[in-house]
Amino acid sequence: MERSILQEYAVQADCLVAQRRRQVAHQHEIVSELECAGRNSQEARKLLREFEACLVLQVADQVRLRRHLGLESEQPLKTSRGLRWPLTDTRLKPRLNE
Repeated sequence: MERSILQEYAVQADCLVAQRRRQVAHQHEIVSELECAGRNSQEARKLLREFEACLVLQVADQVRLRRHLGLESEQPLKTSRGLRWPLTDTRLKPRLNE
């Protein structure tokens, strides 16, 4: 596969990971709000676990693509649209043990 295509896929992977991390963070907020209000958070927790599992898979794809391209995790990607920095936030790591 052409390097330029793989670079575009890597940019897409970066975007998906960033989006999923925001989704996981938001779901954590929902669970917290439900629990603080004394409401049942079972379904919200189940959804959170599903989001976190998806995040783990998406991060693995992101890492695999970047390794295949010979990039470090924080290097910008050169694409047909110019340089793109990875859209990751290391503060929002998945927590599967909850």
